[in-house]
Amino acid sequence: MNMEPKRFNYFDALWQSFFSRSLYIDVAKNWHGVGFLYLLLIVIISWVPDLAKMQIGVQEFRADAAEGFIRQLPAIKITDGVASTEVETPYFIKDPKSGEVVAIIDFTGQYTGLDNTSAKMLLTRKEVITKKSERETRAYSLAGVKDFTLDQTRVRRWVYIFATWLVVVITPFVIVFTYGFRICQVLIYAALGMAFASSFHVKLTYSTLLRITCVALTPVVIFTTVTDLFPMLRTFPRLLFWPIHLAIALFYIGFAVKACASEPAGFPSAPSAAAPLA
Repeated sequence: MNMEPKRFNYFDALWQSFFSRSLYIDVAKNWHGVGFLYLLLIVIISWVPDLAKMQIGVQEFRADAAEGFIRQLPAIKITDGVASTEVETPYFIKDPKSGEVVAIIDFTGQYTGLDNTSAKMLLTRKEVITKKSERETRAYSLAGVKDFTLDQTRVRRWVYIFATWLVVVITPFVIVFTYGFRICQVLIYAALGMAFASSFHVKLTYSTLLRITCVALTPVVIFTTVTDLFPMLRTFPRLLFWPIHLAIALFYIGFAVKACASEPAGFPSAPSAAAPLA
């Protein structure tokens, strides 16, 4: 059976996957491969709003919260493992919004630890003490530092680099992780789709069901993206998050298989040998 030209492209599927029986028939009959290229497309699109929101948040942090801390930072010089500064100590760095002390610089010996303080960090002449939790405090010796200067200009430059490149650096990782997770979902859901095919008495190969499932996941991915961006729309308990997603996915797989069952011309018994895995 010769394949006809595709009637629907990937971008048609982004919105017609919600309702179009003809789309799913076309996916089964005329699309090539197993649909993983389309799956990658919807994964990338689903992350665009979250990554944009993250980038805006990081830039706001840089301009507001981070700058509020940077302006309080005195110049600190470490020479041969001994820290010094021109300001009188103990010197307190506070949260710009709450006024709570978050860091202490003390070369007088008045503070030797973080007990009974709200601070998360203490710099003494010869070590840095940090509080990771109420039960865990760590001290780091400055003995290995030969010559280092920390000032507002340097920290501001670090924050700028962080704010500029954070989203760029993490984007490939979140895309690859999410794509891998979605592929696993598709492999499992397509196997469940075989039961739908048997129920509706339609002969569909596993590779065809993979293509159908990739498209049928579109409403789930879009639903997830929208509810992540607008949490006020998530009126259901978080415990029901995954069951609802599973129900939506199975509904659309069943919808697609039932649409294929109504196709009088039938379907190829096997995918084209030259078809790419796309």
